[in-house]
Amino acid sequence: MIYGIQGGPASFNELALQEYVTQRSIAGHTVSYLYTTEKVLAAVEAGAVDFGLFAIHNSAGGMVAETLEAVSRHNFQIVEEFAIKIRHNLMKLSGVSLDEIKTVMAHDQVLKQCKQHLAEKYPYLKQVSGEGDLLDTATAAKALAEHQLPKELFILGNPLIADLYGLETVDTNLQDLENNLTTFLLVKKR
Repeated sequence: MIYGIQGGPASFNELALQEYVTQRSIAGHTVSYLYTTEKVLAAVEAGAVDFGLFAIHNSAGGMVAETLEAVSRHNFQIVEEFAIKIRHNLMKLSGVSLDEIKTVMAHDQVLKQCKQHLAEKYPYLKQVSGEGDLLDTATAAKALAEHQLPKELFILGNPLIADLYGLETVDTNLQDLENNLTTFLLVKKR
């Protein structure tokens, strides 16, 4: 079975898929990192993946805009809907001074989920969301670690990306809601 997911390695989509297959004792699957809902649904329709997984809603951030746009253009069948708890950490490249960093990058949904904490603790930070594959926060973290983004940048997202890409964690649990849940859809070709 091939699962196409909205994010990259260490994304919340990968975490959601891991929880899904573990709870159902599914073995022998592979992951295709597709980064955006649009790419996931195109791959499902084309038969390039057996299942697609993407986020649709968050308890703090509301509906996922990129998903709403993509689902209107594709034909698919919903297999299952489930939610996982989400935590967000603030990370940076090692060796970069906190004083140098004036921007935080994350998926727009992540920025919505951390709006109050960012305003209270980091009001000076410019908030930006990536474009294309960099819309995925885990992919943006990889790009930062590989010096493809300016070093004066915070990444806000899944704590797992710090270990995977060698980033330094500056602050933890910046989500505004303690019970911050994201709902995911698992879909297949109709």
